[in-house]
Amino acid sequence: MLNAFLFSSFLSTLSDPRFSPRERLEAVARLENEIDRLANFSTSTNDQLARALDQVFSWHEDYTEMIPAIDWYTDFLSGRDQDWLKAINVDQLNRMWRAVQEPVLREKLLRTILLLDLVNDPLRPENSVLLKMFIGAEGVNESERLVGDCNAISQMLIQQAVGSPETLARETAVRNVRFFSLRVLRLGLEAKAGDDRERQRRMARAVLSDIGDLGKRAPEFENTLFA
Repeated sequence: MLNAFLFSSFLSTLSDPRFSPRERLEAVARLENEIDRLANFSTSTNDQLARALDQVFSWHEDYTEMIPAIDWYTDFLSGRDQDWLKAINVDQLNRMWRAVQEPVLREKLLRTILLLDLVNDPLRPENSVLLKMFIGAEGVNESERLVGDCNAISQMLIQQAVGSPETLARETAVRNVRFFSLRVLRLGLEAKAGDDRERQRRMARAVLSDIGDLGKRAPEFENTLFA
């Protein structure tokens, strides 16, 4: 509990407009140094530290008041090992994602949730939190295009599948980022379109058409998605 109160004081500084950008950077440095100091006592304390830091965010009813701290938190988690990540409450990250409106931060939160999904159950995408989010999100418009939150999730999954996931794979020691992302997207499309395979493909093409740098690889990617 003492660590949680200590972490809270640092995180409050990050989100308090009364502090200058320099003071916030100094607070980040002190916070990360304190975490490293505590972690160096014993690697077995990592999960306790992770839970203490994670707990701080649950004390706030309005996540929008913590946006700078949440932004730091997503960057911080990307560099943690699997023992630390397994202690994180992924449902809380989902609640953060639903609460904030900034597109860049929302995408970072989605990537962080994917990171945790890969750590927690890398071989069973059907159990992923991202898939549950996809299925529960605003779905398909009259033109059979994914819209709203559903589209945001699909865009992130495609970027991970066709982009360069080596960094994510290295950080989590997981090698199936591409497969996992594709499988989550495929299962999500099946949930939205039912058993109509052609409707699933139309929805996938609409998503792929929004990825400007995909270009000529779109047909190849579509075939891989529905292989």
